[in-house]
Amino acid sequence: MNTTKSALTKRMKELAQDFTRSVGRLIPRFSNELAFILESKDNIPQLSACSELIKASASQKEEAAIRFVLLVIYVLNSMNKDESKILWCSYFILGDNHWWAKLYSKSGYYRLRSCAILHFVTLIDSVTL
Repeated sequence: MNTTKSALTKRMKELAQDFTRSVGRLIPRFSNELAFILESKDNIPQLSACSELIKASASQKEEAAIRFVLLVIYVLNSMNKDESKILWCSYFILGDNHWWAKLYSKSGYYRLRSCAILHFVTLIDSVTL
C-alpha cells in the first residue's frame, strides 16, 4: 500500500465513491433500511441499525453492495469518535464543507483527517485483501 498523503487521500476518495455507488445501487429496493442508517448526518450509524439490511434477501450484486456498506460502517465504528466523525461527515455524507469549523481549528482538523484517513484505509484494506 502506498502511504503517501496524496495516495491515501486518493484511496479514501475512491472508497467514498464506492460507498456512494453501493448506496445508490441499494436505494431502489432498500430505501427504508438505508434511510434509517443514513438519517443522522452527524452520527456514525451503528451496526445494530443495519439489522434489517443484514436480514434482507438480495441479489448477488445487492449482496456485494450491502457487504461493502456494512464494512464501511463496521470500520468507522472501530475507530475513535473524532476520526470516524471526520471521515463520515467529510467523505460519506455530503453536506456543508465547513461543518468541522465549530469543532476544530483548521490545522487540528487537517491533522486529524490525515490520521483518520491512514487508519481507515489501513483497516479497510486489511479486511478486504
